[in-house]
Amino acid sequence: RKAAPGQRGFLFGIPWEIYRTAVDWAEPEHQAVRPCTVIAPTIDDTLYFSDNARSKIFNQVLEWIDEMIAAGTADPDRIYCMGNSFGGMSSIEMAEQHPDRIAAVLALCPALNYSRTGLAALSQMAGIPLYIVQAENDETIPVSVGKQIAELFEKAGGDVTLRVFTDEEMEAVGAVHGQEQTYSFHHVELALLENEDYAEWLFSHVRK
Repeated sequence: RKAAPGQRGFLFGIPWEIYRTAVDWAEPEHQAVRPCTVIAPTIDDTLYFSDNARSKIFNQVLEWIDEMIAAGTADPDRIYCMGNSFGGMSSIEMAEQHPDRIAAVLALCPALNYSRTGLAALSQMAGIPLYIVQAENDETIPVSVGKQIAELFEKAGGDVTLRVFTDEEMEAVGAVHGQEQTYSFHHVELALLENEDYAEWLFSHVRK
């Protein structure tokens, strides 16, 4: 659901713009440059902390992808995962559980500290390029989590890049200091989606 021009849309009581991570590359101007299919699953808040519930969603997404591959509308070697916060965590978990299916992962302030097995399983996706993006003073998921993931992934032999945005860079794109703010420093997508380099990085990868 999107707001009409001049209106402000809401989804689950949250301003629509917050969901840019999920929908931005499905917009016509991006499709004109990088045609792709965007799958953006959601999960009920009462189930999200369940490892099994998340794994079921991963399997369902792969079923949809397989249907598109069979129909000739998806490239099996260009399946990417991207998400913010718990979506970043789930993007990494998806790659850990299905490393033979994913070409690259772009994880924004990934909440892997909430995953029961995510940190320990990083070596399972060591063959998949990983890009972690976070704000220096993210008050929801500390930047130390992103740094820990990058360090563990590198030790596992993985190809990892960590990009940390300063307070000044976050403020320049409209973020406001304070966890209670609608656009807090946790919303690193505000900076990322204004930079074409991240899309180029993600879409350049082909599954090995």
